[in-house]
Amino acid sequence: MKLIAFLTLPTDKGANNLLEQNRAHLSDLNALIENEHIFAIVLGLIIEPLQQLESIGGTNFKNIESKSLQLILTFYRNLLIIAEEESNTRVKKNLSSCLFKYNFLDVLLVLVQNHKRILSHEDTALTIEILQLLFRDILPEKLAEKFSNAQDIEQDGFASDSLKFPFQMKMSVPRFSGKFEPKSVHHPVEMNRKRKILYNFPPVLCPEKIYFDKSIPQFWSALLDSTYFGAFVYHAWRDVVRASGDVEQRATEWQTRCYNLLQFSTFGLRILSKLLFYNNTLKDKISIRSVSDIFDSSFIHWLRMEWIALENKKDYYGANLVCSMLVEMTSIVHKSSIHGTEAEKDVSKFLVRELYFKSKNESLLEQACISLKKFKSKYPVAYLFSLIYVLNSSLTIVKMQQSQYEGIGKYGNIHDNSIIYYHINLLKSRNKSELLLDSVYIYLQSIMSANCVEKLFTFRHLDCLHDYSMISRSELSKLALKLQQECRFVLNCFLVAATRPSDHPNEKKKLFLEVLFS
Repeated sequence: MKLIAFLTLPTDKGANNLLEQNRAHLSDLNALIENEHIFAIVLGLIIEPLQQLESIGGTNFKNIESKSLQLILTFYRNLLIIAEEESNTRVKKNLSSCLFKYNFLDVLLVLVQNHKRILSHEDTALTIEILQLLFRDILPEKLAEKFSNAQDIEQDGFASDSLKFPFQMKMSVPRFSGKFEPKSVHHPVEMNRKRKILYNFPPVLCPEKIYFDKSIPQFWSALLDSTYFGAFVYHAWRDVVRASGDVEQRATEWQTRCYNLLQFSTFGLRILSKLLFYNNTLKDKISIRSVSDIFDSSFIHWLRMEWIALENKKDYYGANLVCSMLVEMTSIVHKSSIHGTEAEKDVSKFLVRELYFKSKNESLLEQACISLKKFKSKYPVAYLFSLIYVLNSSLTIVKMQQSQYEGIGKYGNIHDNSIIYYHINLLKSRNKSELLLDSVYIYLQSIMSANCVEKLFTFRHLDCLHDYSMISRSELSKLALKLQQECRFVLNCFLVAATRPSDHPNEKKKLFLEVLFS
């Protein structure tokens, strides 16, 4: 294991023979895929220790077992990196099919469920990276749809209350012959005492069997139907925080671990956010409880501080990851406050206070406004979109709390001219997502409710509003039509103000109030 883990380590980008090493890695990976039973043999090295953990319950891994686990995780991590760097999607599909067929996700599930007893600091980072690489090309929305459509998900496939290891295999790996004897309904083995063992493995790419549709929804149902996901992310975060002291490590290895943690966490939160919206069979089981550890005040404080630090370092990729995670967290809070049980609504109110009203300096609304005002045209557009999403998801939540809290103007100058420009400028392009259009619609409503319509009366703003209001209704969706009505309303306000000048400065403000509520 040491040898194959070493030979498959990611290539040094500065090596002179980079292309040669990449070709060798790809050749090794293809050879492993062609001899796919090797994956089961390698996994078999940790099956017995995991089964002992289940039967004994509570004893920690021995040192030699922990080292073996780290080598095996390193090996599979290396293979996923090799497949990720290869532009050919066929290689990724072949590798994923092999791993899922030999219940690799089942092993990962056991590790996640028992992370405190099994995983060391290095093992946790490896597991997070493996999970992030496995799910990188899968859309959380599509996975959530499978949850909502799947009526026959196996209830006993994974256990959330107690650890039930799903492997039913017998390992026999003699020192020289290297035989592997699986006992499984999915992989039958024909035995003949007078002849050698004949393996009847299905091909790597089998169109009759879809490995993604079955194993991945089962994996996430086990995590989200419990507190395993939130507890594992929180545990991994504590490891990241412990390793953040060394400046040199923070610049390289720490950055990779932090990125992987943010991406994996956002993936799981997005699935949960969609499931809270869909009317599915798991809706009664899955709740905000599964991610309660992620909403810990110390974790939220760390996210906000990392957001500021990454932005100051001009690491907008990392800052974008933080914003994406915050968007999913606010989405979960919002949906729980509307559709949740009474207990979940009470929890949501507490989380809203933590996120927005604990203090002005720690308000996400305030930080989103500060970042938007500092945004420059040379920054990545994706980061601008993330900032707009954070701002407008925050506006939606805060608007619901206005009866209990003071006006939103206290927590951020949301009607700054630069912030207005970024929102109105999105109307120039017709090919925008519904989420962006919804953000502009919510922002325009906040301007009107705050009686700040006259801030839109500049040429560049009115020009964008006019162009959007002239788009044919047949080309627009229902949301786009509502947004178009808001644009026309602003234009009418401008026309009224222009045709009825007033000497008294306060009369213009009264005029807008009359137009708004007429």
